[in-house]
Amino acid sequence: MHMPNSGEGTNRSNAVVWIDQGKGELPLMHIRNAFAECSIYLYGAHVASFRPRGMDEVLFMSPHSKFVPTVPIRGGIPICFPWFGKHKTQNELPLHGCVRTKIWDVLSNATLDDGSTRVVLGTSFDANTLKVWPHRFSIELAVTVSTSLTMELLVENIDNHRWTFEDAFHNYFTIGNLKECTILGLEACTVIDRTDDDSHSVQKEPLAIEGEYVKIFINAPGQSTLIDKALNRRIIVEQRMMRDTVVWNPGYHAGMANLEVLDAWDRYVCVESANCLGNAISLDSDCAHRSVMTISALPFGAIRHEHHHVAAE
Repeated sequence: MHMPNSGEGTNRSNAVVWIDQGKGELPLMHIRNAFAECSIYLYGAHVASFRPRGMDEVLFMSPHSKFVPTVPIRGGIPICFPWFGKHKTQNELPLHGCVRTKIWDVLSNATLDDGSTRVVLGTSFDANTLKVWPHRFSIELAVTVSTSLTMELLVENIDNHRWTFEDAFHNYFTIGNLKECTILGLEACTVIDRTDDDSHSVQKEPLAIEGEYVKIFINAPGQSTLIDKALNRRIIVEQRMMRDTVVWNPGYHAGMANLEVLDAWDRYVCVESANCLGNAISLDSDCAHRSVMTISALPFGAIRHEHHHVAAE
């Protein structure tokens, strides 16, 4: 399907996919269909917006993102690969890996039989990635926009040796009031608290977030739900071939030390799907791994009608 640039055409009422310039003149892909609207920066394959038809924006974008080369975009859904968080041995390397500041290629886009839209972006190793992670890889992100948003990250080892990686979808969700949010579905998980020297415990009740909160829920179930009473909605996060869930909010005091998040900390919460720490993925040469996540947003009391796409494993 042809994707016009910002200088082509004036009537986009029938457009499904197009690319123009986003902030910082970075290429921004727009997707519009009968179910939802979505936008994706090719810089980092970074989903910046998902708005189901008739609903408010699901994702939160930081008002302080720089939108300049070499600086990752903040908010939305960053792609973390090949490590999550800080590099284990080299603190000077960028958080969450080396693909967030690459311009990804558009590999394909299609309208599916039910009217959903699927786009595929891709990138691979280069001289810069080899300097910080000495392995050859190919990676694709497929995004399907329907009543829900499905993201599939396909990582392939195209090197001649085995290597191990971490990956994550670092979801920032817009909320009405952090104090009125609860996260369900992670009860009984083993928890690593990164704010308490990585202490281990078992989660015994639904999550209520207060203060700085950085917890990794190990071997998490396939579904968790963010209840947002202030906005009267619930956001359901489903994951396959992803074994961990990370919940993060910097809290007010962390914001005091970082003015960039001071005025935003209570307007979002991150509920992230990941393979990290002991659940990092090892791949033999010529093998691949697909991580899959689906986000659905519904009014709090609504009944969900299944209508999303997940690739076969």
